[in-house]
Amino acid sequence: MLIRIKACGVCHSNLHMIESEFKQFGVPTKLPIIPGHEITEVIEGLGKSVKGFEVGERVGVQVLYETCRTCEYCITGRENLCLSRNVTRETVDGVPSTVGGK
Repeated sequence: MLIRIKACGVCHSNLHMIESEFKQFGVPTKLPIIPGHEITEVIEGLGKSVKGFEVGERVGVQVLYETCRTCEYCITGRENLCLSRNVTRETVDGVPSTVGGK
């Protein structure tokens, strides 16, 4: 899926990353960083195996890029607390290959 970002919010956690304030929690600073992980966009293109989406459709990208899916936090629905989580545009660039759970 190829997307064109139309809007992106910058939240305070982005500012914490820029200021290296997450180091105290064991999260290394990632610089350079393009802040913003509250993303809305429009689909520009689809691969042959992509199902359930159409070109021109508006979609959003979640903050959580990935988690371990096995820790207590993940299996109890609190993935945002996973100690192995990766966050879109904070700890990893790009967007997940499973946008929208597809």
